[in-house]
Amino acid sequence: MSDRFGPQYRGDDEFKTRARLHQSRFRVEELKVLNYNEYGNRLAPEDATAGKNFYPSSGVIEAVRDRYELADTALCRDMLRSEHIPFNLFAPLRGQAWTPKLIAKWLGHEVAEVTEIAVEWAPEPKDAYLDDHTSFDTYITYVAADGTRGALGIEVKYTEREYPWGKTERARMFDEESLYLRAHRASGLYRADVLDSLRTPRFKQLWRNQLLGEAMLQKAEAGIERFTSVLLFPSGNQHFVEVTGEYAEFIVPERRDAFLAVVFEDFVAQCRELAEGREESLRWLDYLGRRYIVRSTPPIA
Repeated sequence: MSDRFGPQYRGDDEFKTRARLHQSRFRVEELKVLNYNEYGNRLAPEDATAGKNFYPSSGVIEAVRDRYELADTALCRDMLRSEHIPFNLFAPLRGQAWTPKLIAKWLGHEVAEVTEIAVEWAPEPKDAYLDDHTSFDTYITYVAADGTRGALGIEVKYTEREYPWGKTERARMFDEESLYLRAHRASGLYRADVLDSLRTPRFKQLWRNQLLGEAMLQKAEAGIERFTSVLLFPSGNQHFVEVTGEYAEFIVPERRDAFLAVVFEDFVAQCRELAEGREESLRWLDYLGRRYIVRSTPPIA
């Protein structure tokens, strides 16, 4: 393997192998950054703190600084992990005249106004909802054409798959009096025979994210009357292609619109269609396509 793109990791699965090399190439060929930190997809400290992991316009860096410091952390350093991606995908949608049309396309009904786009967000106080660390990578609120107030809770994945239970998490998922199970029962969202499946590592994060939104629906003070849980991931992540299809079948037919799976490729294509030639938006979308959409990877010279 050429040293040009930096070391890769032998333990990666097939898609993660391609994605890691894709990000390593992006560092060298697009960012023109030659230094790396341990692996080719990790920026050196001086480039992490300079914000090189983020799109350099459309309010992205400002959105990061509103929430975190630009520092030598995984958020700013690791080009492969999904932690930074919501900033690059959603901060540029703030204030766009066509953003309501994008949300309407996802939801299948007219949206009059998008009122907030928040990255890394959870309702407070947390003990009024699930009383844990569940949060949305991006939280979008809107007013529908009929005047109802709705929200989308978006989880963004890149190469990640499922992960094991935490000790407290597992205990709550199997405690019939926990806030998880109370929200689950009150929601009426799921088929009666699927609880054991939802508790497994394969589905638990989708379930938790959905439950946070359902817990909000169950409290008037949360201020929403509709909620949709969205998982956004690249089509090459076959794990989530399979999991989202299976998870959707757990939801009762009349509530299937409470969950939506969107792939990166469709997100970029939909935004491009709606941006209608706006130069700044097209520059951003070109960046997203080059940065995150992993096609065939040419051999390393």
